[in-house]
Amino acid sequence: MRKYILIAIVCFTCFACEKEVLDKKPYYVTDLENLIIDPASAEKAIVGAYRGMNSVGFLDLEQFNAQLSGTVLNKHSGNIEEPITNALKFRPNDWGVENVWTACFALVNNSNWVLGEVPKIGDDKFTDKARKKQLLAEARFLRALGNSLCLTSFGYWFDLTSEYGIPLRNKLTTRYSGLDIARSTVKACYDSIFNDLDYAIANLRTYAQLKAATNYKKDPKVWACINTAKALKARMLMNRGLDTDLDEIISLTSDVISDKVNYVMQPDPTTVINGLASAESILFNYALRQGTFKRSAYKIDDMGNYWWYVGTLLDVFIKDPKFAGQTDLRVTTDKWGQDLGYYNVPVGKERIIIKYANDNLYMDQDQLYFIRLSEIYLLKAEAHAKKDELDLAKESLSAIWKQAGGIEPVPLDISTKEKVLKLILRENYVELAIEFGQEWYFLVRNGMVRDYRPASRITGREFYVLPIPYNEMINNDLIKQNPGYETN
Repeated sequence: MRKYILIAIVCFTCFACEKEVLDKKPYYVTDLENLIIDPASAEKAIVGAYRGMNSVGFLDLEQFNAQLSGTVLNKHSGNIEEPITNALKFRPNDWGVENVWTACFALVNNSNWVLGEVPKIGDDKFTDKARKKQLLAEARFLRALGNSLCLTSFGYWFDLTSEYGIPLRNKLTTRYSGLDIARSTVKACYDSIFNDLDYAIANLRTYAQLKAATNYKKDPKVWACINTAKALKARMLMNRGLDTDLDEIISLTSDVISDKVNYVMQPDPTTVINGLASAESILFNYALRQGTFKRSAYKIDDMGNYWWYVGTLLDVFIKDPKFAGQTDLRVTTDKWGQDLGYYNVPVGKERIIIKYANDNLYMDQDQLYFIRLSEIYLLKAEAHAKKDELDLAKESLSAIWKQAGGIEPVPLDISTKEKVLKLILRENYVELAIEFGQEWYFLVRNGMVRDYRPASRITGREFYVLPIPYNEMINNDLIKQNPGYETN
């Protein structure tokens, strides 16, 4: 008897808030087909699809990537190396691994439901003739987001020739339908993601239209617009690793950066990690958790464990001597340091990550910055550097340094591509740590893992990714486990 609880249950819990449409458990396709019947029910369904972004699985993903990149240590562990670098600590039956997989495919499944049913509604039913395509574009963006996060977590995203992609589910999966599906190739996964994003870019609303829409204007950065899709496409093009994509990355990032009304770098870091009020945020949401623990000034996991960065690679980058004597506003020497920056560096060794200190404002929520403007500047800088346009790369880096308080490395040496890429790597760590793993992806796609993680037990690329979770392995007869995890 199958015990598959992965996607169907998540689909139900994400949708349960919209009572008229979502009260039925999605175990049977025939039941679900009768729920989206008109524009009003379609609007409720897309809201339910977005709520897949609230999953605590994305908090687990942030923590796993931080461990892989050598950004954090667990204070309660006496072994500096063990919690951070032993990739075999990630096991198929780990609840966190299961959470990440579930979160990604909940987004995909919720989107597939909308994509399967909305086309059946007659065009004449929509007062706004563009709205039907917009709904489909939002669903395709969410599917691309779920697939991209899943691919970079569980697939060999760094190897376009690999067979170890992820299952590409394009139809609604229920408890009794669509469970058995093989992994697609990495190339096919990228093709699918870009196909969805291109449709989204062509048909989504602009940010200004989002702010004017009745259902979206309160929290517009929770929803997808054209620039959100462009930002995600730039990220995934960079991860694909083709030199032929560099010009498009520069074009996409330039489009996002040029919207200086809606996406704005801040005068200092205190207003960057600021929830829905952050002008730097491009795509944001809250993870809704149960219980009393949250990522406060000291806690980053729901067991109340402290996370610190003494002796980590992040620590090395923060103490980079090229920035000695300069005041980096992301780093505070205040004893508690709440709301003053990202990192607490008091006298002594207890360097604690305080980036999410103002999560204390929300009793059961944690901030999730899916995409921020700083990442877009760093992607643009990386693309310019790889094209040997080093002065242009420095311009994008300068936007990050200005937000950090007007810092700049001394001496500033941008004489070679390799030196510029090291500066970009440093800012990926210091600016984007404990978010969605961009510092780790930078190491991998630029072949720097062994250079910067030489003492780690990440001895091969098989440990760059998480294992396929146990529930998927026993319920999907066609899926293969990632190499290196077959006996775990």
